[in-house]
Amino acid sequence: MQLIVDMALEVAVPADQLALCLEGNAPAAGNVGLGFRFSQAAIENAPELEELRTEIEKRFGPSAVTAASFAASSGRIYPVLKRGLGFGQTCSSVQVKQTTIQVSQHT
Repeated sequence: MQLIVDMALEVAVPADQLALCLEGNAPAAGNVGLGFRFSQAAIENAPELEELRTEIEKRFGPSAVTAASFAASSGRIYPVLKRGLGFGQTCSSVQVKQTTIQVSQHT
């Protein structure tokens, strides 16, 4: 998860919004939180998936739904591969800039 956070920071995703998502408060993280919630819902096949998909399409267009879907699915490859190879300890804390964030169990 640290790698994903670092890459997000490199492309100027706001650190405070990343922290909110990691702490389990994605609804307060604006558009970043919307994408995070969509990814979680897609991964879990959660009931709110359609509502989130519709909101992303309304705000950003159909290509954003495609991009968010690819991001959600491809973002699962590395953690699954690590666990399968026996290297998959759960990230319980992540550095966001100079702040250590305790990751919510739901992320």
